[in-house]
Amino acid sequence: MLRKDRKNLRYQYGYYSFLVFIGLFLMNQFLTGTGFQWAETNRLETWILLLFSSFYFGVMTSWKGALGHEASIKKRMILFYFVMSITAFAVTVTNYKIEPIMVNGKLQFVTSIYLISIYWFLIALLSLYQRKKQLGKII
Repeated sequence: MLRKDRKNLRYQYGYYSFLVFIGLFLMNQFLTGTGFQWAETNRLETWILLLFSSFYFGVMTSWKGALGHEASIKKRMILFYFVMSITAFAVTVTNYKIEPIMVNGKLQFVTSIYLISIYWFLIALLSLYQRKKQLGKII
């Protein structure tokens, strides 16, 4: 894929991720107006929605090959993301008794950071794996 094409894909998915964030934010504000709150604070809800839209951008650009050249996908990167996702999962499981995931039906801040890190590393791992598979260079 040409460099210009990769750049255009990054712009395209950046625009889409912005639209995803705006849609989720407006839906969250509507739910907050009805008295429904799903996280500890309204600010935490907004951060989680912002991170979700940035994950969408990261996944789509890596899935379509807009982040790097085909030669830049290495086995050690896949191994790195696998180890990091397992580590983040282990930290979440060991901290569950100290810091519960939900209190009174609301997602807690510290636990949400752990869950987001697990999600990010797993998505990066899966998108790198899929990219290698698309290129026909499966491990």
